[in-house]
This record gives sequence, structure tokens and C-alpha cells, in this order.
Amino acid sequence: MPLNLLRFRITYQNVNRVRQIINVFLKHGFGRVIDQLHLSRFIPFRKRIRTLHEWRSLRDPAVAEALRMTFEELGPTFIKLAQILSSRPDLVTKQFADEFRKLQDRVPPFPTEEALRIIEKRDRCPDRAHLFTY
Repeated sequence: MPLNLLRFRITYQNVNRVRQIINVFLKHGFGRVIDQLHLSRFIPFRKRIRTLHEWRSLRDPAVAEALRMTFEELGPTFIKLAQILSSRPDLVTKQFADEFRKLQDRVPPFPTEEALRIIEKRDRCPDRAHLFTY
């Protein structure tokens, strides 16, 4: 496969992952965050109008739970980030740290087949830019 075609394919996969991440954040009510990060260009216009201005108060106890569920749904990398943040209540509030702590030992298993597929895919390609692309 020519190098330019390989780079295009990897870029396409990365854009799809960004869209997937954005959709999960929207699903859990974090549309305003997507808007503030200027990622709305990855969302179809109709969906943008409906969802971007949804915002939960950070003081609402349900926000920590919603963010934990968002990280959980997004997979191993985000779960690991939440696990790290759970040990840093000085960076996130105690409320968020306590909620993220639930991801220390109550995480749904990651399918072994999926892990093997990702590792094999990484080993086949000389360009490692897609290392964390699912």
C-alpha cells in the first residue's frame, strides 16, 4: 500500500474515533464541552443544533457519575485516565475522584479478541501513528 494511501487511511480512522468520542460525550450531556473545545465541525449540522448547548452544572452530583460512565464507554484508554485522576483529588474534586475510583475494580472486561486485533494491526503497519486507534 503506498505511503500516502496508508496515511489517508490512518487519518480517516482517527477522524472516526474523534467522532465516536464526541458522540459519547454528547450522549451523556456534555455538548457544551464539545462546543468549547471547537470540535463541533465533526458533528452533522442538525445534531449540532439539538445537542451542543446541553450543559450540566458541575456542582450537580450526577455529573461525576455521567463522566465516569462516559469514560467507561469510551474504553481502556479513558478508563486508565479516570483511574489516574481518581488518585488526584487535588486536580479533580473529591466528588469526581470518588466516582472515578469505581473504575479501579468495577470495570467491564475488555474483549481479548479486540486487544489481540489491535496489537496485530499495530505490528503489521510500519507507521505507528494509529497505535491507539480502535
